[in-house]
Amino acid sequence: MRAERLFALSLLLVGSAWATPQEAPLRLTQAAQPYQTLQLPLSVRLQARSPELRDVQVLNAAGASLPYAWVPVPDWSQPEQLQWQSAPLFKGLPPDPAASRVPPAQPDWLIDTRALQQQGQLTRLVLQLAPDAQGVFPFELAYSSDLQQWRTLSPTAQLVQLRHQGQRLMHNEFPLDGLPPGVLRLRPLAAALPLAQARVQISRQPSSASPPLQWSPAIAPSQCTPQYCDYELPRNLPIDRLNWELSSVNTLAPVRVSSQAPAKPQSSQPPSSRHGLRAHWRQLRGKSTPPASSTPGAEPWWPMTASTLYWLRLPQGELRSADLELDGRPLERLRLQPQGGMAALGSTPPQLRVATRAALLVFLAREPAPYRLQWGGTSDAPSVLPLSQLMPVSPLGTGLPEETALLELSATPARPVTPAPAPAPKASSPPTHAPRYGLWALLLAALGLMGAMAYSLLKPKSA
Repeated sequence: MRAERLFALSLLLVGSAWATPQEAPLRLTQAAQPYQTLQLPLSVRLQARSPELRDVQVLNAAGASLPYAWVPVPDWSQPEQLQWQSAPLFKGLPPDPAASRVPPAQPDWLIDTRALQQQGQLTRLVLQLAPDAQGVFPFELAYSSDLQQWRTLSPTAQLVQLRHQGQRLMHNEFPLDGLPPGVLRLRPLAAALPLAQARVQISRQPSSASPPLQWSPAIAPSQCTPQYCDYELPRNLPIDRLNWELSSVNTLAPVRVSSQAPAKPQSSQPPSSRHGLRAHWRQLRGKSTPPASSTPGAEPWWPMTASTLYWLRLPQGELRSADLELDGRPLERLRLQPQGGMAALGSTPPQLRVATRAALLVFLAREPAPYRLQWGGTSDAPSVLPLSQLMPVSPLGTGLPEETALLELSATPARPVTPAPAPAPKASSPPTHAPRYGLWALLLAALGLMGAMAYSLLKPKSA
């Protein structure tokens, strides 16, 4: 018992030694505005202590913690809030060669959603090709609210409809991420688009558009067997999309994806999502029981989805499988199980990239400047508010300021934060390396306790 107490105390000392907060300066592009918006870099999120980013603080020059709020991510997974509607299709004129980066080979298609019967945010677009059409049809997808200014949503989207020996490969759904009603433009990049119908999914709940996606670097599998590969995911990162990068061209295989959620005390269920579960994931969770884990004490594997991974080089162009959409919950590991074993995906296992919705932070810039962001400490931020309280004159999801604050990670690398010393004569001021010495002292004390624990365990008992 004494050894266990010594071990626990040593772990606490080591944890406190390394749980020092980090910080970096904030640069404001519009310093006169009272509210400032910051998109948190992915590198900062990976160092945060929790998925909810409770350890993030905004400080002014006096060291005071400023009030701030997180911009909520819209939830379009509620079935009662979603409706499908057919949208009118119009074939436009060929694009102007001087105003377009793509060859004006074929006319554009325009999809006008402004006069639909049900109004709300546009969450998904489904395109239907002519029944006899077959091939890969790349196009540029753009959006405009006034037919004057266009914003590119996807520079190289692919509409796919292939049939071979009774099997069909199709990709015709494209996310719209909560756009307001407007006009969608489909600009062919090669052959003409033989469209027959367009439908849009509409969310009737009031909310803003989703923040942009942030993609991780490629992740190699942590272990593989002939039947599956496991992938370790970034800690505390909500996962919204997956993309596997296949190593061999002309590869196609049906796959199943399972997940392991981080361990949660006093609960056998995975942790709740920050913005709700997708409908298909709800159905899978309701109909299936998690398989037993092969490692004692480990979390069970949960079946998530089934899909097809492919990388094909066809006469119509190169074709890669689309991203898999998830529900934005933190996960610990993913398991990829191809039909026919890992050999079906080539000699080298695929690498994985994950995406999360960018975390947008709005803070009230209270003087004195300059301002800085702090993260990674052990204490929760004392000044987090709901957005409706931080901005009482602006309805939720509307009137948010543009991104006006930038975190200067490259200019000033993240460093340990130390409190400012009290005024004292120069002769009695502490040396520059005092924080470093304190850190080493804590580590040495922890090592001493662990040594004492080992000695108490190995010491022969008296008769």
